[in-house]
Formats: sequence, C-alpha cells, structure tokens
Amino acid sequence: MKMKKTVFTIDNQEIAFSKTFFGKERLYLNGKQVSKKFSFGGTTHRFSAENTDFEVKSVYNTFNLKNIELQLKKDRKRIDSVTVEMKNVLIAETSLQAFIGIATYRLLEYSLQYV
Repeated sequence: MKMKKTVFTIDNQEIAFSKTFFGKERLYLNGKQVSKKFSFGGTTHRFSAENTDFEVKSVYNTFNLKNIELQLKKDRKRIDSVTVEMKNVLIAETSLQAFIGIATYRLLEYSLQYV
C-alpha cells in the first residue's frame, strides 16, 4: 500500500514524497529518486540540486495517528510545510509494530524457558 505522492514545487524543481505501508519513505527530485529511508516515527531526507542543499523532514504526530507533517528546507531555511493525512497507512504501520513487538516478546519468553 503506497500513499499518493505529496509534491513541492520550488524554483521549477518538483520534489515529491511518498511512503509505503512498510515504512519506506522515498523522495524524488523531478521524477528521479534522491533518497530512500525506512521510518516508523519520522526521518530527515537530505539532497543537493544545482548547488543548493535541500532537506525534507517527516514529522509524525504521535497523538493523532492520521497525519504526517512534511517540512521543506532550502539551505537550512524552512520554506514550506504541509500536513498529509495518512490515516490508513499509519494505522496499518502501528498494527504492524504491535504485532512485531508481541511476536518478539513471545519468542524471547519461549527461548528463556529453556535457558
């Protein structure tokens, strides 16, 4: 499950952000992938274009599992931000995290019985 891309247009450059159900965030500059990171709680993507440094930071609202704020910086100055509704993706991610946590706990509990 992949969300719709969120697009910023700065100085005739298109910067697009996408996120998958499994936590993979991707950043594209004019259609070419410039960053790929795994994140379940937010991360920062950095890249350069035409001697300019860009940064896109994904900030997850911990108490409202429906939104991610994307912050765009150009040469360390915040120039834009947008809040993206991600209800289905974030709820699925939270469920996956809970399942992995429970499975890991059960596995450790089982393995410690035989120590």
